[in-house]
Amino acid sequence: MYHKLAWKIFREKILTIDNHCCTQCQRAGDDVKLQVHHKYYITGHLPWEYKNNACTTLCSSCHAKHHGILKPTIGWSFVGVEDLASLKGYCSYCMRPVRYMFFIHHVKWGYLNVGRICCDRLTQSMEASNKYQKEKRKLRFISSKRWEATKKGYKLKYQNIFILIYRSELTAPWKIKIDDQLGRKKFPKIEEAKALVFELIDSAYI
Repeated sequence: MYHKLAWKIFREKILTIDNHCCTQCQRAGDDVKLQVHHKYYITGHLPWEYKNNACTTLCSSCHAKHHGILKPTIGWSFVGVEDLASLKGYCSYCMRPVRYMFFIHHVKWGYLNVGRICCDRLTQSMEASNKYQKEKRKLRFISSKRWEATKKGYKLKYQNIFILIYRSELTAPWKIKIDDQLGRKKFPKIEEAKALVFELIDSAYI
């Protein structure tokens, strides 16, 4: 979550407002690690979806003292998930390498990026595992040999429904056709079109 451009822009804005100085101990300089502290949290909000006056700049030491040294083991809620495409992420709780990064939130601690097992344990739910299994099903669906190549794209028969993903020419975007109904949405990548078909099937929309 904290590698996203939206967060980097928001973080720099808060640091600039506070003159790149800890508002609690007044320390500043290259040897001081500055962090953005949220004065309060709103359930469902991402870290950058707050007003400027809801945040302040703290050094890592003051920030840790404010939240407490030990992370809480209960009271976390699920926020979202991101597929990093490889084991290039690390769980902030157990420091194990992860591919799927789950974002969780605690009203007193803030936001944390964790792996699937830690997410389930901290949120006391199976939400991370369920989303992980769904993501695996989606990847299998996208690469499935059930997709039959055609002159302009790929087709698939699901139960009694015929699904076609096609494009009019080589550089054109991909479109979806379900039976005789043509979708309006266009996709730059065929994987994105197949992913939407998966979501429609998984949600029993078709």
